[in-house]
Parts: sequence; structure tokens; C-alpha cells
Amino acid sequence: MALFLIYVSCETSQESSEVKSYDNPPPMAIDTTKDFFAVFEMEDGGRFTIDLYEKLAPITVNNFVFLANENYYNGTTFHRVIDGFMAQGGDPSGTGSGSPGYYFENEFHLDARHDAAGVLSMANKGLVDGKGTNGSQFFITFS
Repeated sequence: MALFLIYVSCETSQESSEVKSYDNPPPMAIDTTKDFFAVFEMEDGGRFTIDLYEKLAPITVNNFVFLANENYYNGTTFHRVIDGFMAQGGDPSGTGSGSPGYYFENEFHLDARHDAAGVLSMANKGLVDGKGTNGSQFFITFS
């Protein structure tokens, strides 16, 4: 079994200068036979690790890995936090309206659930308007 750790640096405030933008989603580059984890390093020194579900959502994980490797997430904030539910991040503008310049389709899998703490999913524009609006923003469940 191979293990890949992707490092993401998050802060409580943002002093970012240039936001990267891309024309298209990244080409598929991950090996879905390997296990991928994201390690989040917080400004206050805190650190936590999230399992990425490459077998259930390969396009999503490929996108997340690409952006993390491009340092796209470095210095971003969790701009939306709902106590007891989730924290949303991945927007370099810190407003909840930023994107990497492209979007990709939703991935659904019957085994992908949000019934525990530490599940990472893409944040989009919701059930009605959200189809095909995944980009860089994600949320992590608290419970």
C-alpha cells in the first residue's frame, strides 16, 4: 500500500497577494490504487489529517491534490464555520465566492456519507444550482 500526504496550510486571516487561476480542471493524474490523505497545518500550530476518498470520488481527489500541490490552498481561511456541523474553506478570496477559474461535475457514491467528523467534501452552490459548480472550495464535517 502506498500512502500520499498532501499538505494544506490554513490561517485565520489572509494577506494573500496573487490568487492563481486556471482555464480548465486538471487532467487525471492520481493513481486510485494508492491512498491519499490531506494534512492541514493551522496558523496556531494545530494540525489534523483527513482521509481523501480517491476510490469513491477520483475526480474530486485529483482536483484537491492538484490544487494542494500548486500551493493554491496555502494561507487560505475557513471562511464559513457552523458550530457542531462543518468548516468551509478553499477560497483564496476568503469570501466564499472564489474559484480556481474552472468548475467540474459532482461525484456521488452510495458509500460516501457525511455521518462522522472529518469527512471532506466539495462545497458548491447547493442542490438546486450546484450541479457542475465544484472548484476549490471544500468543507470538513465536525460530527
